[in-house]
Amino acid sequence: MPVSPPAVVAREQPTGLPAAEAGGGGRELRLREALELAAKQSPTVQRARAELRAASGRSDQSRSVLLPQITGSASYARVHGTGASRLNSVSDSEATSRIDATYNRFRLGVAASQTLWDYAAIERLRAAGLNVDAASATERATKLQTELDVRQAFFTARAERALIAVQRETLDNQEVNQRDIATFVRVGVRPEIDLLQAQTDLANARVALLAAQNRYRVAKATLRQAIGWRESGPFEVGDDEMPAVPEESRALPLLVDQAFDNRPELQALLRQRASALATARAARAGYLPTLAAEGGIAKTGTQLDELNTSWDVGVTLTWQLFQGGLTSGELDEAQALAEIQSSELEATRLQVQFEVEQAKAVIEDNQAALSAANEALRLARTQLTQAQGRYKQGVSNIVELRDAQLAVTSASAQLVQAELNVSTARAQLIAALGQKP
Repeated sequence: MPVSPPAVVAREQPTGLPAAEAGGGGRELRLREALELAAKQSPTVQRARAELRAASGRSDQSRSVLLPQITGSASYARVHGTGASRLNSVSDSEATSRIDATYNRFRLGVAASQTLWDYAAIERLRAAGLNVDAASATERATKLQTELDVRQAFFTARAERALIAVQRETLDNQEVNQRDIATFVRVGVRPEIDLLQAQTDLANARVALLAAQNRYRVAKATLRQAIGWRESGPFEVGDDEMPAVPEESRALPLLVDQAFDNRPELQALLRQRASALATARAARAGYLPTLAAEGGIAKTGTQLDELNTSWDVGVTLTWQLFQGGLTSGELDEAQALAEIQSSELEATRLQVQFEVEQAKAVIEDNQAALSAANEALRLARTQLTQAQGRYKQGVSNIVELRDAQLAVTSASAQLVQAELNVSTARAQLIAALGQKP
């Protein structure tokens, strides 16, 4: 009469991600905190901020040439020469009587100038301002890309942590199977090869669990890098989920138009192209004259207490008649840069459209895959329960039991992968639309 061993239980996969399953311990890192840390510590974000400040500084430099220029000066010299060179500090009779002399020369003065018209400087200022706008848009684009990298790394680590739970469940089931099969073998109702197979499956389950734990550690290291996180202590990723994006149900053309309006990369390229066109106008202005007002006042003499006052005011018209082809070369360069920016703008538009289409397609496909994966897991668990019962009754063999266990493990992993695909696709859609969740 066959012996009835203890029942082999197919355990339900946990919905949460207990810290004990992850291995390593440490504090829990939630997605929101990861994004906040990245905004503060990411080297790429810090560089984008610095480039924005540099662009702002260059704009201030371009503006300075159009503002009043005031220069103060003071000089002293010990001079040897004729009396006439003493700058009217002595009388004509004294100058005549002292043909050669050594004397002091003091000069205190202030000079001022104001550009009245310089079309090239005006256009260079406009170009610099547009470059500031472009740098600001580039900073926003960098933040969006960094947030996307962090979300993708976070959900990948979360999926690897979930796979540890899957492998832990498989290992626990294999341990129960191995004990129960050993009972069958001892009483002689099952061949010894079943026990050897169960022991092999148990060893493979341990290896798979160790591999899952190692992938989780690598995923956490990738997340730390994406954040730019300098803290070296252990941590565990939280059980955050990526909520549905309200726009994901909208028609694709509407999403593409929204992305074209919002993407900071496109805004940056538009500003850069406008800046290149302003630079071209500034280069063409090299053929035009500039007009400036100048004036100054000075006190000069050989004694500090006997200085004579002089002043001057005037207007200067400057016209570069020939510069050896400099202006035409600058114009050709600026026009070519504007064409380059136009090409990059069109290429980026195509890339943005592709990213929106790809993210929307992945969301739709994997939402269907999620439903299928849940159904597959339910059926696989039912199959495992039946296989365990059949094996217990002696009407099936170890192969059927192994196949049923592998089906549960595979279906659980597919469900985790489908959840990861949906989360990362939603993160990609947010980035593709150029918005925050």
